[in-house]
Amino acid sequence: MKKSQYSLIIAVLFIMTSSARAELLYNLTFDDTLSSTGSVKGTAVEELNGANPGEYSKSISPLLKNGLSRTFSVSESKGVDIVLPGSGSKLQLDKTGKMITIACWIKISNLKSERGIVTKISGKEKAGWAFYVGSGTHKGELGWSAYSSKGYSVERWSNPNGEKVPLGVWTHVAFTFKVGEAPLVGTFYINGKSVGKFSLHSSQTVVKSTESIRVGSKYKGGYRPLNGLLDELKIFDTTLTEKEIQALTNSTKHQ
Repeated sequence: MKKSQYSLIIAVLFIMTSSARAELLYNLTFDDTLSSTGSVKGTAVEELNGANPGEYSKSISPLLKNGLSRTFSVSESKGVDIVLPGSGSKLQLDKTGKMITIACWIKISNLKSERGIVTKISGKEKAGWAFYVGSGTHKGELGWSAYSSKGYSVERWSNPNGEKVPLGVWTHVAFTFKVGEAPLVGTFYINGKSVGKFSLHSSQTVVKSTESIRVGSKYKGGYRPLNGLLDELKIFDTTLTEKEIQALTNSTKHQ
């Protein structure tokens, strides 16, 4: 059942007041529009990956008729992602104190390969970060990878013995990260509950990327579409607490 807009407004106000410096940068509800109503205004742009416009229009609908969700995949290696407006310079995690929270609903069709949720990464530059759902030995786990200032890439996963992202079920996922706060810097959430934490060396940062933030894809040896649905995307410039993540989960759709 779709929660009321009133409940969502209350939850966001709770987060903004409890996290004094929190800013909701991107807020996409996908209700018949790709516009963001966060502090960064504008409309997300669609980009086809491996699919031509005719194939795309026949295979998937840019906005479902009920205005609830966005579908991203034509096939295992073809689809579309969306590029967030004005995001090339946003959410760099290249300095101590930089923070991010990503939260959204997803409904995955299959996990034959990793499924990108939100990414800002460039293999050519060897820079940036990515948030996604794992496959293979990490099937259903939430993953995060980045190019470290130490000169190598890092990859971390949610608890393999904890809750995982199921197939064909709307699931709320979230990730928080803060640079230079060792021993605890990253936390994964599924349906409002922490499912894993990781640490990095206190002096590590993420190499600055000029790549725009993309939703619904990940590139790792080839295009990896979300292969499912995504809804109610919110990106903050702070690390929300578990209580705040729970409030956000309970106030949005698909409960």
